[in-house]
Amino acid sequence: MGFVKTLQEIMANTRPTADFYGAEMLTIFWETKPETVAKLLPPPLKPANQPIAMAFVANYPRTNFDVVYKESALFLRAVYNGEEGGYCLSMPVTNDMAMAAGREFLGFPKKMADVYFKRDGGSVEGGRSDAGSGLWIYGLNSPENSMTRPPRKSSQPH
Repeated sequence: MGFVKTLQEIMANTRPTADFYGAEMLTIFWETKPETVAKLLPPPLKPANQPIAMAFVANYPRTNFDVVYKESALFLRAVYNGEEGGYCLSMPVTNDMAMAAGREFLGFPKKMADVYFKRDGGSVEGGRSDAGSGLWIYGLNSPENSMTRPPRKSSQPH
């Protein structure tokens, strides 16, 4: 068994869905510099037309795979063979089962780190800290009513 897997090998070891109940997530998008994206993407990936980065921090208090954890990630827009998508630079998590499943079966660059998520009225704050990248903190202050949305179920592999 090698590190490079076919789509069939990946899908043979995954559930039909990964369901996250009561999940909370703070996601931030921003435009960065094209030369920064070009330096960070491995070949054969190329920068997308717009140099967009995305970071998130999430709290997963209940899942259908019995793992409770927090997670953060940093993505860059990239192009491969003419198709645009996201390239994940890092994805720290707080649970070793979440790390192993996401890394070994789905190929995400997961590693253990301190990740936190805090929601207090109209404020949301989250962050991560690990030996390799230091401390990152994300935050949002907003009127209470604009932060309240009906809960929704996320059914995507993590």
